[in-house]
Amino acid sequence: MGAFGRRIEKDVNGVITRYVYDGPNIVAEYDGSWEEKARYIHTLTLDDPLALTRGADSYFYHKDGLGSVANLTDASGNIKKGYTYRSFGEIHRETGSLVQPFTFTGREYDLESGLYYYRARYYDPKAARFLTQDPIGFAGGDVNLYRYVHNNPVSFRDHGDCGMKTFIPESEGAITELTPGQDNPALQMQKPE
Repeated sequence: MGAFGRRIEKDVNGVITRYVYDGPNIVAEYDGSWEEKARYIHTLTLDDPLALTRGADSYFYHKDGLGSVANLTDASGNIKKGYTYRSFGEIHRETGSLVQPFTFTGREYDLESGLYYYRARYYDPKAARFLTQDPIGFAGGDVNLYRYVHNNPVSFRDHGDCGMKTFIPESEGAITELTPGQDNPALQMQKPE
């Protein structure tokens, strides 16, 4: 872990991957010899990858309503990678051979462990829970410190830091950021007439 609590290096059976960040988002991956493996461009929104460059090839992310990566396309628009997920993020179907980290809700998926890296802790989509307690405790707004988004993955997503969740309302509503400990006006929103 680095000075800001971010994962800066991963070692899988002696194969090292190093991460470079811009704020909370990974912008580059390097191998153990500091040879560039990949570059990432993100939007200004947290966990919202836009493009991947690997060598001379560029790929573009296409996401679903929850912000999960559904497809990656090349510069010609050909689908090079596709994903479908079960409700709590388990990858149901995967197509294409392109290897890249961002999947469910835009978070990094570790192929080796089958876990998602949510900055402050790891999430197991098969168990639908985090492996460790919420580091901000009950201030995260849940009495179960291991539970993923109040067991409501269709309406909320966890950004993995500060306990912040995003409410995903019906298509006619607005997206509202929520902070634990505050009332949730989004849950009381009416559909526009």
